[in-house]
Amino acid sequence: MEPIVLYYFSAVLVLGTVAQWLAWRLRLPSILLLLIFGVVAGHWIDPDELIGTRVLFPVVSLSVALILFEGGMSLKLSELKDSGVAVFRLTTLGVLLAWVLGGVAAWWLLGLTAC
Repeated sequence: MEPIVLYYFSAVLVLGTVAQWLAWRLRLPSILLLLIFGVVAGHWIDPDELIGTRVLFPVVSLSVALILFEGGMSLKLSELKDSGVAVFRLTTLGVLLAWVLGGVAAWWLLGLTAC
């Protein structure tokens, strides 16, 4: 393994640890800062070049599974009952609004038509 690959892996681990710690200190959801740090790191580190395309999909799949597992373990059912109205609004009004605005943006910016 080339030394530059070890530097990249070390940088990813350090950035992930810093994002997790910062989210804990700021009392923010850790996924928010992990995503932001990941997008920023993605501008400098090319995962296809780093680990190859054959390995990238399984690594991403396992990472998503780990994130969902962590989110599920920190979920409190008592808080879930109180968020029913917000979830209903997100799944009805949010989807409708995104569909309408996406359609208008596709028509206006890309010149797409209905037929």
